[in-house]
Amino acid sequence: MDGPDLEHFFSPSNWHVARRGPRYAQLSRYMAAAIREGRLAGNVQLPPERDLARLADVSRVTVRKAIAELVAQELVDQRQGSGSYVRNPPARALVADPGVLTSFSDYMRALGYRPRTVILSSGISLPRPDEVFALGLSSSQKVARLERLRFADDKPVVIEQNCLPAEFLPDPSQSGESIHEWLSANGHAPARAMRRIGAAALSAREAERLGVAEGTAVLRAEFTSFLESGRAVEFTRGLYLSDVFEFFMELRT
Repeated sequence: MDGPDLEHFFSPSNWHVARRGPRYAQLSRYMAAAIREGRLAGNVQLPPERDLARLADVSRVTVRKAIAELVAQELVDQRQGSGSYVRNPPARALVADPGVLTSFSDYMRALGYRPRTVILSSGISLPRPDEVFALGLSSSQKVARLERLRFADDKPVVIEQNCLPAEFLPDPSQSGESIHEWLSANGHAPARAMRRIGAAALSAREAERLGVAEGTAVLRAEFTSFLESGRAVEFTRGLYLSDVFEFFMELRT
């Protein structure tokens, strides 16, 4: 992006709204959205401070504060003697609404990604205590269990552990790309789900699978899906890369 493109991109008409907060905050939010959406590409140097100030029609102090916000969000790196660079790879955020029940595959397609799943392990066994509780089973009822690595395009973004009553998935290896779609195709479409979201740090094994450093902070989500009848049909635990995944929820009074 250069010349007229930069002039247009940083034009105040694209990002500044009167009485909507400080200019540095508005400029920072605008640039952050552009980085996450890929409009400001990764590993690209931003214009010098004085040029940004001219393009955005703001003071250099405003630019400095906006860039500091982006650095704090780990979207921009400041390199001594070199300038400011969009981080590489840029984080194109995958924003998930916990209040909407949809499959990972459908959600990725809706965002323009190509979903892919690698089954790390699968089998039939007796449930663990947390699975007994989540699925409303007895300890003697068998379950189908899978561990899967989920991809957005070619980037691994989620490690999932799925557990279902074996009657719904007699052969876990036949679940295909999406368990949700497999259940729906076989007359067991989930109607609602309960989800719990927290934080976790990756073990060495988990980090290797996701291609990041051991101890990387991730989002941890557990959810139980239910049929229309109220019966629990799936219990899933997932570790989501927090630099590319966000969860969005709307709160009302």
